[in-house]
Amino acid sequence: MRLPPHKTLFRAPPDTGLPIGNLNSQFFANVYLNALDQFVKHGLKCRWYLRYCDDFVLVARSPAQLREWQERIAAFLAGHLALQLNPTRERLRPVADGVDFLGYIVRPFHLLVRRRVVGHVREALSKSGKRLVVRFQRATLYRFDGEALDALQASLASYLGHLKRASSRRLVAATWARHTWLGAYFELDRSALCLKRRARAPQGAKTVLAQYRHWLQAFPGDVVLIQVGAFVERLQWPPRRIRADAAGSAGESGLRRMRATRRGAVEGFPLPQLRRRVAAILAAGQDVTFVGQAGESGTRVMARRPVARWVAASS
Repeated sequence: MRLPPHKTLFRAPPDTGLPIGNLNSQFFANVYLNALDQFVKHGLKCRWYLRYCDDFVLVARSPAQLREWQERIAAFLAGHLALQLNPTRERLRPVADGVDFLGYIVRPFHLLVRRRVVGHVREALSKSGKRLVVRFQRATLYRFDGEALDALQASLASYLGHLKRASSRRLVAATWARHTWLGAYFELDRSALCLKRRARAPQGAKTVLAQYRHWLQAFPGDVVLIQVGAFVERLQWPPRRIRADAAGSAGESGLRRMRATRRGAVEGFPLPQLRRRVAAILAAGQDVTFVGQAGESGTRVMARRPVARWVAASS
């Protein structure tokens, strides 16, 4: 039998005490409750005892032994430390039921994640999904909001670091399958439970064409449109010159062909026409990725990153 974690409760007067979560509060809790440790180990002779700050667990072979210890601990805390046990956290249960301790359900041979933690993960993913993904009748729009993706990656990495210490492989797989949109932004290493960001900006690209090639590889099969100043272009890879008689004719995606350029642009249009042009490409059943300018890069070529990706419903 075991006695699950208790929280000591200190009735401090107003405007006194230490804030919860403050590192000093954790340190002083360990110092102040050292007297409890000495009492449990040397006074009660408890063999199996574990404490972290104000959470502690005792394990014994007899329920009667645990009830006796519980009464003696309550008396000791009140008489020596001016503390009292939190009655909402006092439970006497078999070890086989598991103990809710430090964010996990601790069972004899494995750890499980608290349901509350799972709920927090689902809530965080639901909020991020609403911000990043918009579903229309004919297409799904994936926004590449840098600030939102940075926050989501940090949150997911934190949760995965917590989950990897427990028996959570099936939980992670089910969560990933439930939120399929995550695959548009991250690659998940299921063995190590770590994330890799998709669509990272190319390092060392010195030309627009080199940037374009990178995004073609990142979004295979998509019609990739890239912003160049006030225009949006589709480039040819591998690059080739367009014959003079082909300039001005309609391309495969419905965009008007341009005159041949050094970077291999074959189709393009002014930036304000982006929405209409994307709708035409989606109507043809093709997915579209738009790469926009993101400011100076420190080199001769502007920095660019994905802004949005539209996936046709037929895809």
